[in-house]
Amino acid sequence: MHKNDAAPAEALSQGLHAATLCADGRYPWGTSDTPVEGRAAALAQTRQDLTPEQTWPYDAATATGLGSLLVCQDWPREEVPPTPPAHRKLPNVPVLLLGGDRDLSTPYEWLYQQAESTHDPEIVIVPGASHSVQTRAVNPLGRQAVYDFLQK
Repeated sequence: MHKNDAAPAEALSQGLHAATLCADGRYPWGTSDTPVEGRAAALAQTRQDLTPEQTWPYDAATATGLGSLLVCQDWPREEVPPTPPAHRKLPNVPVLLLGGDRDLSTPYEWLYQQAESTHDPEIVIVPGASHSVQTRAVNPLGRQAVYDFLQK
């Protein structure tokens, strides 16, 4: 554990974290406006359909047994706000989208989705890394990408 990783418990809200993940995420059943009743079946079907190549180095049970999936599977149904129109892109500022190719919490495919809302994104995917690529990955590519990006 890094010295800077520590935060007091009162600074964290698991409820807010779960609410944000469930409201913003896309899951095997869809989004938070999908009826709760069909979510477990959709997740089970996804678990069956996943190939070892899609989940490596994990197995399908690990890939579909994440805490966010399990929390959001039963999260109350809520309306998903409409996607902003294309003319409401983010301001024309530099954007670095950084992820690991083994991150089960925030798949790197989401980087490409987010890039559609930016003017000139720089996408860096760190091979073999999972979550927190800039601080925890063995591969230094994420840290170097942040350093290089901030030097521009």
